[in-house]
Amino acid sequence: MARRSGARKIDHILLMGHGGPRKREEVMPFLTSMTEGKNVSRERLDAVARNYEMTGGASPYHDAVTGFAKRLEKSLKDAGMDLPVFVGMKHWHPFFKDVLSGIHLKGHGKGLAIALNAFGGAAAGIGYRESLETARISLKAPALDYVFLKGWHGEKLFIEAQAEAVSEVFGTVPEKERNGTPILFSFHSLPVKAGPQERGSGYADEIRAASALVAKALGHDKWSVVYQSKPPVTGEPWLGPDIGAAIERLAKSGEKRVVVAPLGFLCDHVEILYDLDCKAKGTADKNGMEYLRAKTVIDQSKITRLLTGLIAAEV
Repeated sequence: MARRSGARKIDHILLMGHGGPRKREEVMPFLTSMTEGKNVSRERLDAVARNYEMTGGASPYHDAVTGFAKRLEKSLKDAGMDLPVFVGMKHWHPFFKDVLSGIHLKGHGKGLAIALNAFGGAAAGIGYRESLETARISLKAPALDYVFLKGWHGEKLFIEAQAEAVSEVFGTVPEKERNGTPILFSFHSLPVKAGPQERGSGYADEIRAASALVAKALGHDKWSVVYQSKPPVTGEPWLGPDIGAAIERLAKSGEKRVVVAPLGFLCDHVEILYDLDCKAKGTADKNGMEYLRAKTVIDQSKITRLLTGLIAAEV
């Protein structure tokens, strides 16, 4: 977004994420924080905690994001932009309020806030904004101000990074079988929204567009959009089809292999390691299908270059 003449210059970058437990002792406190005010039962929290046990007892999310922040800060400096990069999390340490307090004490005032989600229509991005504003108000720091980077799901480098991740997986498939192997582009499901002004209402359109661009970059026609991580009990319809149901349909149609690309996620966490690599893979195994999953892309240099370029356009 363009800065008005006379407006203060952006003096720092804030990466916004959802957070993740870094060790076993943090799992239940993290889940309690994430579900605060949502009337989630202890039984449900215990069930989700077991998912963490099945995937190593913690989440790689924190280290992946902080590592990316360091690479981005260096990339910005190499490009002539001496901008510190901070990381704030919505549901776990470092919480927005604590990070904003430190930013304020360092004398920074104008920040560019970037949700670690390429899809601007996702409700998560709106939730980050709301949580950040709540933290700012609670600190009584009116001099601290943010502009927000728009979604970047259609950017060339993002599409190229995703296509490269899928191509790497296809490199393990016999060449003559690649064109006939289906790709499932997977995204976090959200409640279905009716009106154009509802939170997340543009999400489905954005993910369809991004998936089509990645498929085009791959020259691959056999693909579908699927959703994952829907809560087991909901009071309203959620976006579908579910990835498990999609895999079962492919198996019934005679497919023997599936490639899953977690296009809606920048880095690994429990929704990748459990929902995909345990649950979805288990469905494929049960149906006699080979399961291949593309890597997430946060470690790709193209993502660092992409964010560096987008930031340069803002400052």
